[in-house]
Amino acid sequence: MKSFSRSQLTAMTTGLLLLCLGSSGLELNPSVSQVILSINSSFSITCSGWNDVTWRFKREEKVPEFHVEKPSLSSSVLSLEQVTWRHTGVYVCSENGTDETREVAVFVPGLLLLCLGSSGLELNPSVSQVILSINSSFSITCSGWNEVTWRFKREEKVPEFHVEKPSSSSSVLSLEQVTWRHTGVYVCSENGTDETREVAVFVPGKNS
Repeated sequence: MKSFSRSQLTAMTTGLLLLCLGSSGLELNPSVSQVILSINSSFSITCSGWNDVTWRFKREEKVPEFHVEKPSLSSSVLSLEQVTWRHTGVYVCSENGTDETREVAVFVPGLLLLCLGSSGLELNPSVSQVILSINSSFSITCSGWNEVTWRFKREEKVPEFHVEKPSSSSSVLSLEQVTWRHTGVYVCSENGTDETREVAVFVPGKNS
């Protein structure tokens, strides 16, 4: 069995103490402080420490959806899936019982439009008008912060259309086998706000 002298033991002990006292107890993998993600992409980052670690969104309001997994007590994996501009912000890993924190700033292009004063509602595809051929189909998704709904702007002679709700803050408008009767303006509105987005649909043949 290998033995160590007192001086060797002292040197190793001092080195370990310097390591623990001189660096952050938290480690990010990948080791990044900021990341730019493309729309609908995914991203995961692991935070590891000495004690129990947790992830949170730094801003308390309008917290986006994210997932956290715990491979062990001292590590935590933050996962962002199918990101939109709503995921933009700072995510903070903190270690229980200490003041240690590590932050990663996530930016998904699209938020800048909101900050400059545009509607908080997002259409995908981002169109304000579309021309459809007879018997074709078309779908468009409206997303917001709160519950969103679609309606036909004109109250009379409302054409047949379908609406699906992938989540409370998104709604998919679907037009199938369209005729000229589907021509008109479809409005997405967000409950509790005055926010609206419109898409004008035109199907040739109305006057034929």
